[in-house]
Amino acid sequence: MGCWNGTCGISQLPIMAGDPVLAYLIMMFQYEDENNFSGYCYPTGFASPLTFPIRAEYNDYGSIDNIKDNYVIDIIKKQFTDKIGNLTVEQWIDKEVERDKVTVEINRTIGEGEPRMTAQGIGLWMCHAWLPDCFRKIKNEWSREDFSLDEQLMVDAEKFWSDALRISELSPLFLWDCGGKDNLFGNMLFPMGIGSSLMTHRYWEPYREYVINLIKEKYPFDNVTVQELLKDLIDYQLMLSAMSSMRKGFAPRSGKGSQSEGFEYYRAMNLGMEKYMSTVDDERSKWDDEYESSIKS
Repeated sequence: MGCWNGTCGISQLPIMAGDPVLAYLIMMFQYEDENNFSGYCYPTGFASPLTFPIRAEYNDYGSIDNIKDNYVIDIIKKQFTDKIGNLTVEQWIDKEVERDKVTVEINRTIGEGEPRMTAQGIGLWMCHAWLPDCFRKIKNEWSREDFSLDEQLMVDAEKFWSDALRISELSPLFLWDCGGKDNLFGNMLFPMGIGSSLMTHRYWEPYREYVINLIKEKYPFDNVTVQELLKDLIDYQLMLSAMSSMRKGFAPRSGKGSQSEGFEYYRAMNLGMEKYMSTVDDERSKWDDEYESSIKS
């Protein structure tokens, strides 16, 4: 079988052989109480990440290799012990996940056991590894004062970790109380299933245990292991923020089996985008002027 380019889940740019990527295993699911045929609100409307970022390279055949052997890989082994068997994580992703052979059964409920969504299968999603660096200095509605989003996340992460070390022995759900209610880093953990076992399914449990164990073992904020975890979580949040703002969603990528690079189309589209953004900037400037005038009057 021939080789082909991957597709970045954020930029939609081709991913070439050997390109560094951030890869995620994603759970495809179907809501029982609504359909999203014409669109959905959040990046997780049709699929949701099941892992922290897997740092690897695209292997030219739809999957990844040269995977960084770190805590994420150790956790994946725990998450999917019954499915991986005697394979390595890299072999399992290549031979099973990428070929759509892995199914899951998870029912998440609302209210008194009313079905909310039913999981269907596990897929491989990836984006270019350089993308989080592009978003670090962006200021948006989630960053406060004069901070960029990246700076705000790091400030909040340090506050979160300091609180967690201080109160970790006071409550079995101590993570709820860390960093304050507006702590961007702490709030990010809860949708990922870290904050409480009440909010998650069994596949997220090893990540929750990993974070809590580091805290209970009193790993300081500047510890190399903690910093690796924080970088992964912050990169995830930068990616998710970009996806939310740019109307992207976790979903299988089209173009599988194609060697078409498409760079000329992207260059042509960039020219059109620059022209469009110029009109947007002009319109926003008018809005600002009108707003300032209304205040003065």
